Amino acid sequence: MQETDVQLGQRVVDTISGYEGVVTTIGDHLTGCTRVGCSPTEEDKSPNAESFFYEEQLNTEEQFIDDVDVEDESEFETGQPVIDVVTGFKGIVSVVNYKLYNCPQILVQSTEEADESEWFDEPRLREYTEGVSYSDTFSELEEVSETGAISDAPSENLSR
Repeated sequence: MQETDVQLGQRVVDTISGYEGVVTTIGDHLTGCTRVGCSPTEEDKSPNAESFFYEEQLNTEEQFIDDVDVEDESEFETGQPVIDVVTGFKGIVSVVNYKLYNCPQILVQSTEEADESEWFDEPRLREYTEGVSYSDTFSELEEVSETGAISDAPSENLSR
């Protein structure tokens, strides 16, 4: 997880809207920004929907949940090529979300269709390296895919 001053389970207040909630998601994005997902507490009587903010616009308060179960490391980095073992969906990691009481969730941007992306729980993904050299840019991976260097058979490429 990128360095951040906010922590999962911490109470925060948005300096712009006054929204108050508890940090339930910290998302590292390919673009380098960190987005913080906050859920309202039951006492707030707000709709039970997560709202996202930039870290810089949040004031932090006390730790709301003392014994926080956090998986704050991921096997994958943004820009890394991956494949889903269930569907064979392949692409590059564009967002890694660290969740309160859950495994990291990964947004994978397709290397075959520029406007397709899918969310996966981290355990479903494997590094996808056959015919692919590590790249930080979508266009380089797309070029490799167009040349046929990436096999379409997912079962041949599943190694962790």
